[in-house]
Amino acid sequence: ELTNPKQEREVPFNNSRNYTDPFDFFRKSGFASNFRVDIDGEENFTPLPTIIIQEKLSFKESVLGCERTLNYSKYIPCESCNGEGSKRTSNKCKTCDGRGGISRQKGNVIIQQSCPKCFGHGIDTIKCEVCNGEKRKLKDISQQINIPGGARTGAKLRLNGAGHYEPMFGGFQNAILEIEVEPHPTLIFDGRDVHFTLNLSLLDALRGVPDQKIDTVYGQGERTIAVPALSKNRETIKIPDLGVSNRGD
Repeated sequence: ELTNPKQEREVPFNNSRNYTDPFDFFRKSGFASNFRVDIDGEENFTPLPTIIIQEKLSFKESVLGCERTLNYSKYIPCESCNGEGSKRTSNKCKTCDGRGGISRQKGNVIIQQSCPKCFGHGIDTIKCEVCNGEKRKLKDISQQINIPGGARTGAKLRLNGAGHYEPMFGGFQNAILEIEVEPHPTLIFDGRDVHFTLNLSLLDALRGVPDQKIDTVYGQGERTIAVPALSKNRETIKIPDLGVSNRGD
């Protein structure tokens, strides 16, 4: 449940329960935007910006929670080179099948060694043509998530592992889902509760109304209540289980 628009909540994504975002340290320390590391003396690594997805909810969806399908683009490991950015060429050696090395098993131990015939000579690496050596490629994805009840306008949900793939750390960033809630004409949030303001004439307030219709998140005039006689201004009548996630009032 989110009752504070500035509160950020973690939402599981792709069942990544134990996922840890490797960039949290850099974001908190404030120098993620200019952090660069040399890789093999050739490449420079700059973290991609966090993916921010904006989603609009109806008032009912924000109160009860809902399931949404998110469609966006993110970088994933290149499938052609398995995220390596390059491919090894073959030297056509028949002993090692052009791999430059062989493996043999001794008991429960697997030992790898250079090929005794070609000694690994004649093998080179070529840049992957699919990702151009970047180790990742952009892909359009579609993913369903559950948005908890109580999300307000301005609330941010952290989607674990839903962001870009970062080759340097071999993992995925988090993504952020920003919520905007469409205002309801007669209902408002108040903590875990939903408030409806009923305007009565002085005569009805004095004598009471046995079958007064009111609005709820389920519809206009959806519920009928009994307004007691001698009701006072701003007096509250509680109707249980019609608030956030059917637990508030």
